[in-house]
Amino acid sequence: MTTVNIILGTGTNAVTIQTTKVEEIQANQMLVVTRATNVDSGIPDTLTADLLRVTTRFNVDGKIAYGDRAKFRNLMNVRGTFSMKYDADGDGSEETFNVNFEKFQITEVPRGEHDQGLDHKYLIVKFSVIKAENYESA
Repeated sequence: MTTVNIILGTGTNAVTIQTTKVEEIQANQMLVVTRATNVDSGIPDTLTADLLRVTTRFNVDGKIAYGDRAKFRNLMNVRGTFSMKYDADGDGSEETFNVNFEKFQITEVPRGEHDQGLDHKYLIVKFSVIKAENYESA
């Protein structure tokens, strides 16, 4: 499997994620109304209304350098949006967009349990972000 790097943030605050799994999830938001059941007429169909809003979410598993823990945590605690560079096809055509943090997990891997014989310590990260705009600019 080819590693696709994701870069979160910019400049000295940037953190590179060496990804092991990236899920891009698109969800169409719907209003669902379940109507009351009438014993005599049977169960009516559920009513739905398309709210015409699609949410794009990224669930990412990967690794970061041990020294990037504080930068990663700071990015995930930002109020508002931060940038995410992502090359979905692995062809060098990166797309940059704003995301909002949803949740994250950091797992420290003890020395000696590294894959591929790496001799430096790294952290396993799992996080979820939503493609977004700042409320003030929307």
